[in-house]
Amino acid sequence: MEEKMVSVKILGKVKQYPKGTTFAEIAKEYEGATRYPIVLVLEKGKLRELHKKPKENSTIEFITTADGIGHKSYKRSVCLLLLKAVYHVAGPERIRKVVIHFSVSSGYYFTVDGDVTVDQEFLDQGRLMVRPFGHGFAWLDTGTFESLAEATSFVRTIQNRQGIKIADLEGIARKKGWIE
Repeated sequence: MEEKMVSVKILGKVKQYPKGTTFAEIAKEYEGATRYPIVLVLEKGKLRELHKKPKENSTIEFITTADGIGHKSYKRSVCLLLLKAVYHVAGPERIRKVVIHFSVSSGYYFTVDGDVTVDQEFLDQGRLMVRPFGHGFAWLDTGTFESLAEATSFVRTIQNRQGIKIADLEGIARKKGWIE
C-alpha cells in the first residue's frame, strides 16, 4: 500500500511529506534558513502550533521569535513554564489557583491561592527549574552564517572595548583551582 503524501509549499518551493508529518519536523529541515527560532507556522491564514500536522496540500510560512506574534507566543510559553514550576515545587494537591498578574522586565508577579507560602525558600526551589538570564548576559543567535558573523563581531567588540574575555575557560579553571 502506497504511503499518502501532502504537498507543502515553503519559501517558494513545494516539497512532499508523508501524511502525519508535524510542522516541527518540517521546520527542523529549515533550521538555519531563518535567523531566529521558528515557534509557529502560518497555514491558510491561521496560526498553527508546531505539533500540529498539515491535513492537506498547503502553503506555510514560518513564524519566528522576531515576529510580533511569535514573540508573544514565546512569552506565553515562559508563563506556562513558570506555572509548571510553581505546581512542581508546591505540589498540585496544595494549590487551588495560580494567577500571573503581569511581568516586569525579566520578572513575573503572581499569586498562589492554596496551602502554600510564597517565600524566598519557595522561590529558590523554583529557580532550579526556571532560571532567567541576568544582567551581563546576551542571547546571540547563530543559526545562520550572517548571525554567526554578527555574534563574532559583537564578542570581539566587547572583548576589545572592555578588556575582558568572554567564556574565558582558562580563567574560569584557574579561579576554580582546577589549574595553576
